[in-house]
Amino acid sequence: MSAPSTAATEYHRKSKTAEPAKNQKWIWTALASGNAEIVEKNDPGPDFDWNGSSKTYGTPLMAVIFSGPRTSDRGCTDLVTDSEAQFQIRCRLVRWMVIEKGADPKKEETAGCCADKSWSITDDAEVHSQTRTLSFRGHSAFSALLEVRMHMLAAEGDWRSDISRIDRILDVFSSTRPKEQMGAPSTLQVHEAVIDMWERYLEEDALKDLTLRCRKGHDVLGSVSVHSSLLASASVVVKAMISGPMREGATREVDVECRVVDMKLLLSLIYTGSASAEGDDAVGVDVMLGCLDIAHRWDIRHVVQMLIPQLCANVAVDNLEPVWEAAILKQQPELLSACRAFALNSALEVRPLFEAGKFGRLVSEELADRCFVEAGRTPAKRRRTFACSFSK
Repeated sequence: MSAPSTAATEYHRKSKTAEPAKNQKWIWTALASGNAEIVEKNDPGPDFDWNGSSKTYGTPLMAVIFSGPRTSDRGCTDLVTDSEAQFQIRCRLVRWMVIEKGADPKKEETAGCCADKSWSITDDAEVHSQTRTLSFRGHSAFSALLEVRMHMLAAEGDWRSDISRIDRILDVFSSTRPKEQMGAPSTLQVHEAVIDMWERYLEEDALKDLTLRCRKGHDVLGSVSVHSSLLASASVVVKAMISGPMREGATREVDVECRVVDMKLLLSLIYTGSASAEGDDAVGVDVMLGCLDIAHRWDIRHVVQMLIPQLCANVAVDNLEPVWEAAILKQQPELLSACRAFALNSALEVRPLFEAGKFGRLVSEELADRCFVEAGRTPAKRRRTFACSFSK
């Protein structure tokens, strides 16, 4: 007994579509086919509006997500009927468009897109379940995905794998920023002399009255001096330790489970709002994670907010597990989304490690539940996407 499959789309023709601008038809066709290599290698330049719209496809992001060539057995390919490999290419193209070209997932189409789509679960000629038809008119890529998700939740049958794919694209949206904004927290302009003054204050030991002893278990790794009033103003946790009857208040010493380099980064962010690494080297992800751990324990929220975008921008295969674990344990949704999106977009590297048991329990559960949900499942019923036509 064959298992039913993924949904197909049917176009209900309603009207003639507007012709693309001169010399731009190819890019819309390449986007609609999900051909990442052609789009990336043949950049259309500044003449193409990555937040524009087409009566045939909606916005460029909608073209990538919801369009595809018609096939004989699966209706029209799109995010639902794709093979896993092709779906990963779509996700890669979506991420590239947002980062490199500034495509906005929440930009609504403005040309009056006339395309409609519905999805069904079929087994040979029998339709087991079908969603309501979605009109793309007035939608953005973001809102269209949310509406498709609601339609699938309302339809009968098992749509979990399809909803998971929608969630994976939404994760890409939530964790991806245009290149010029990547990792940049909201800031105010401050005169350089002000930063210099606070750096000198940080380096001056004369008035420091609190010692932070960095430990690993019973071993003291080193000590850092700090102005207690400043640290107490940044952390209610530290304030409670040194201003009450606790031992730290009497001895003016606080033991902290951390490395000295992690504490120095924390103090630099508290005093100056910035960090500088020795030489030309950037601050390492391991140091940022160590600093995040202290800032989270001491409830220094503005330092946490400074670190999260930097960690999101620096997720890589070799640091994926510790970053992801930190996101889970510290309940940081932005960092969670960045890790999920990275795992999906780098599945060719991450999946073999997952299948070989290289990740710990927390990350393995995330990968199994949110990223590689289809791993090990028996094939679902064939899904067909019924691609709708266009009308006046």
